[in-house]
Amino acid sequence: MGAIRLNTIYQKRRVSPYTGKIRPAYYEVLQWFKKRLDTFNLCPPSIIFWYPIPPYTALGISVQGLNFIPVYWRQQIEPNETIFLGFKIMELRPPVPLTVLTMFFSIGLVITGSVYKLIEALNTQGSENNPPNPFKQSPRLAVFFPIYDNHTALGILYIDFKIMQFSIKQSLEPNENIVSLIRFLDIVPPFPLQVATMFLALGLFLNWIINEKK
Repeated sequence: MGAIRLNTIYQKRRVSPYTGKIRPAYYEVLQWFKKRLDTFNLCPPSIIFWYPIPPYTALGISVQGLNFIPVYWRQQIEPNETIFLGFKIMELRPPVPLTVLTMFFSIGLVITGSVYKLIEALNTQGSENNPPNPFKQSPRLAVFFPIYDNHTALGILYIDFKIMQFSIKQSLEPNENIVSLIRFLDIVPPFPLQVATMFLALGLFLNWIINEKK
């Protein structure tokens, strides 16, 4: 009994009075790093289909989940298409089948319009009588990768399988009802590279949706 009592006293002395304070702080630090280092947090949480409305505006359908679709109105600020302002005009919460149908219908329009414009450019070089283009107002796909708590994001806009435009999206107020878009880089990658990056971005977006549903 004496040995057991001495062992108990020794264990009590080994316990630091700061242990109860250190463990919650240590747990919070681990959770902070886990959240920041989770690879799924690098996936794009939204994709936007911009339907152009000539000459300086566009209507954006942003898919941010299986039942959440905000609609944006984008206004061009200066003539070089470098600075834009986006205003959230409504939020839709359709059923999952309608959201999936809207997303894949818009993706189909993006691909069909881009391919048609490429074929038209190849077939009408040097021709003055160009037939009307039924896909002239086809949407453009933009994918935004989060940088800081979704209030700042790096965006990639795919234009007709020819040009990739990089921009910074910045929320101007907490609810993201007003956002600014600043285009800072245009590149002309090879056709296979642009197609590969577009489908990679779409795959990452679908992975983010699956991870959120777990």
